[in-house]
Amino acid sequence: MPFPILDLPPELVGIICSELDDTTLMNVRRTSRTLKVHSSTAFGTRFFNHVVAILHPVSLTILLEIARHHELSKFVNTVTIGGERIGGVINMSIKEDEERLKDLQTSMERSGMDRLILDEVFRELQNLEIVRMDNSSFLPEFAQVDAVRCGKFHLFGESSASYNVASNERNLNREYSLVLDALVKAGKHEKVKLYFVFCAEASPTPNDSFDLDSEHWRKSFRSNVQYVRFYGGHNSEWGKSLLTAPNLKQLEVYGRSEIFDFSHPSAGLFHWPNLQKLALNDTRVIPKSFLAFLEKHSPTMTHLHLQAITLLQGTWTEPLQIVEGMPKLHYVFLNVLWERKTPSMSEGSFSRFYDDGDLHGHLFHMYGHTTISLVVRVLLSDLRTTRVRPKGVSGFGTYYEVDFRKARAALAGKIVYCDGEWKSKDDEDESVT
Repeated sequence: MPFPILDLPPELVGIICSELDDTTLMNVRRTSRTLKVHSSTAFGTRFFNHVVAILHPVSLTILLEIARHHELSKFVNTVTIGGERIGGVINMSIKEDEERLKDLQTSMERSGMDRLILDEVFRELQNLEIVRMDNSSFLPEFAQVDAVRCGKFHLFGESSASYNVASNERNLNREYSLVLDALVKAGKHEKVKLYFVFCAEASPTPNDSFDLDSEHWRKSFRSNVQYVRFYGGHNSEWGKSLLTAPNLKQLEVYGRSEIFDFSHPSAGLFHWPNLQKLALNDTRVIPKSFLAFLEKHSPTMTHLHLQAITLLQGTWTEPLQIVEGMPKLHYVFLNVLWERKTPSMSEGSFSRFYDDGDLHGHLFHMYGHTTISLVVRVLLSDLRTTRVRPKGVSGFGTYYEVDFRKARAALAGKIVYCDGEWKSKDDEDESVT
């Protein structure tokens, strides 16, 4: 006998709907008007908490419809505005459609209609808390956000669309000044938190992004910046000035083998009292400022991501000692750490656990304090290096990669700590050196 779900209190029906998967939830909403009403909170929370739009009339018109909707608008917490251009960053398989949509985007830009639409969108969204700006979120396969993409189907339909990562339009920053101006006109500039993602083939300047000396930036926006990701441009004067924003919670740097200095030329060492996440990728670091930065932010750090990081002097012993003492750290990703000074090189003794050519032997995903503590402790007990990056690769001279294989063996339970040394679990009389 079917269960009479509509005999339950509406609040309980809503809770049940919130536990359904996406497809089932959508099917439930099609069964009756009553269930559509009872499931509205689950539907709105799941699908409209974060919406993404690009500066195109098709996308912005749908965003405006959501902002004006008396039910859906109240669920919108985060809006991402992307600067992707059709025929530039976004390429379409059907070139006739690409040219038509490109012309529409150009016409909107010339008329200033995108600015007017954003003014109204921000004014209508009463529960808006976060505004995010980037140029890489509209196509899901290239993005790192889970969100509704306004107008994606209407723009591309059944035809395929892809990112042209080589486009020189990736470093166009028109959306930043446009969005910030719209927030001011909508009276939201003192309320929303700001997330920035920059892709700069050339260093950004105030003219093509926004003016860090403006009154609104100094009095409102600067204090509201909580997340910054750089794909290049972090070493520019403008990039360094942006990082003086005092309340940053997350910083991600894709350095393209450039040096990242954790200090400002005049303000000194960067310090963000609430910093929780640091992610460095393909970056060279100066030990003095790197160590001071880690030490300063040790009490608040919860996430640490280090990939293809070159320590310009010394070894990874001191950074790992600081990581070991971070009380709130519960996620660490390590993959390929290089150092200039070579400690004792690993010989064949680790090959029984992981082959030196196995890429998975050179990375760690670690969750939880116990796992992190074990891995770091093993690394510090006997820090060794393995593969050598030959002199001339990237033009930086010879560096040596930290060997993770012993730590991976400990994590997998293949070796145990006994009588002051790590020994093979199969033969505890045989030490692992």
